[in-house]
Amino acid sequence: MTEKEDYKTIDGEIYLRAKALEIIEDIITWCSLEGDIILDPYLGSGSVAVACQKLKRDCIGIEIEEKYVKLTEERLSKEISQTKIGGHFSSQA
Repeated sequence: MTEKEDYKTIDGEIYLRAKALEIIEDIITWCSLEGDIILDPYLGSGSVAVACQKLKRDCIGIEIEEKYVKLTEERLSKEISQTKIGGHFSSQA
């Protein structure tokens, strides 16, 4: 099992609830096909969105805290630049 991930938010807080990405990837792989849309009603640090990006699924994420939306956007940008995987993620504040 992988270790829990920690991510700093825009304002320097640590967001400790990030889930192990491998577990999320497994669940998404078992429950969906490439091109499917995954809904994450509690986006948080964006672990589900990152997993969807890697697995070629679209993700709709809902989050009321703007700092976590920005954190997710940063994680996705980093993931895209590291892996060069296509797909998209959009958010509205």
